[in-house]
Amino acid sequence: MRKTTFLFLFILGFALFRAQGQNITFNHLTTDDGLSQFSVNSIYIDGQGIIWIGTREGLNRYNGNDILSFKLNKNDPNSLFSNTVLRITGDKKGKIYLLCTDGVAGFDLETQKFETLIQGNVDAIYYKEKLYIGKKNEIYIFNEGTKNFDLYYRLAGKNIALSCFHLDPQKNLWIGTSGEGVYRLDKDRNLTHPIPKGNITSIYEDSSEELWIGSWEEGLYRVKQDGGIRNLKHDSRNPNSLSSDFVRSCCEDNSGNIWIGTFNGLNRYEKATGNFRLYTTNENRPGSLTHSSVWCIVKDGQGTLWLGTYFGGVNYFNPEYEIYTRYKVGQTEKEGLSSPIIGRMIEDKAGNLWICTEGGGVNVYDRKKGTYRWYRHEEGKNSLSHNNVKAIYYDEKNEIMWIGTHLGGLNKLDIRTSRFTIYRMKAGDPSSIPSDIVRDIVPTGIS
Repeated sequence: MRKTTFLFLFILGFALFRAQGQNITFNHLTTDDGLSQFSVNSIYIDGQGIIWIGTREGLNRYNGNDILSFKLNKNDPNSLFSNTVLRITGDKKGKIYLLCTDGVAGFDLETQKFETLIQGNVDAIYYKEKLYIGKKNEIYIFNEGTKNFDLYYRLAGKNIALSCFHLDPQKNLWIGTSGEGVYRLDKDRNLTHPIPKGNITSIYEDSSEELWIGSWEEGLYRVKQDGGIRNLKHDSRNPNSLSSDFVRSCCEDNSGNIWIGTFNGLNRYEKATGNFRLYTTNENRPGSLTHSSVWCIVKDGQGTLWLGTYFGGVNYFNPEYEIYTRYKVGQTEKEGLSSPIIGRMIEDKAGNLWICTEGGGVNVYDRKKGTYRWYRHEEGKNSLSHNNVKAIYYDEKNEIMWIGTHLGGLNKLDIRTSRFTIYRMKAGDPSSIPSDIVRDIVPTGIS
């Protein structure tokens, strides 16, 4: 007896997925969706879950449905004072802060007004309990009372520019620089230099309080809780190594994997194996990254990762669904499914998957070739009687597929000849089927 195969179908946003390891389908936000510009420098998620996107041509707000852009308006003193937004941070309580090419701006989510906090060259911005900025070798903290930036610390004798900050749970301030690696300033103002070289781009702390520090040319630094530091770099001889030594951002997913944005693609780092897996753009796959150079990564409250790319807008996905491959609806057999609404499925002896749809007939998916064949109703031709298909049964011995429809009766398809025989209800004929609505097919007396 042939073994019965149970197929579980997940319908997510009217898309069909097939279990297959390590595949990701990225969703995209581009200028076609209202984004003000393709180059995304920074992404921030506020306390209400709203996505804020900084580009070279303004600030964008995405609420899950629509994109609203904010730009410089010389006639409005409450508008954004500079269109190039480099970094976004905030207090999660109604204020966001923007590092622009011409200084720092604040935005009040309640009043929807911008305020210019400081103009001139600012190299870094960071918020944790307080707003920090970096100017050359000096660190300032914003004073809410006076609306001024007070000097917090100066790296004496250092002819460098500060690039990023991070305050850890022990109140150590980690200071990334543009050429001298990373300094650490403890709560008593004692300064150490744990990473002596590198142009530092970002500092990220994961759930186990480990730090992941990106650089322009020195790869990725992993700082463990015990203070040990490991430098992870690209190795051309190892396909499981980091894809590029130009690391721009890091973010941890809900499973503890670290996602790394680099000049050459998105990397996933598995702590257990120490291996990296690379995801890049693929012109032949619409669900791939729109651009391989990833500038920033953040995670929202549902575990979805949001990526800003150099020239591909925003890409987003939830890593919990990465074991699935999405099969989308197409306009032709070559493009995909004939309908987004999927019903029952069955497998034939050749391994083809027969998929019942509501409104699109039956789709036969050849899993070896990755191709579809549609069986749909065609007026005046020998074809499926109705496109709303509710039931299916496979007679393997005789190579017959029995197909039940809603309002179209029962169909018998000879797979070898592709010929249909239709059985309909006939009033007053007790030998006909009792209804043209066939919701299930159960074999009896088949040897």
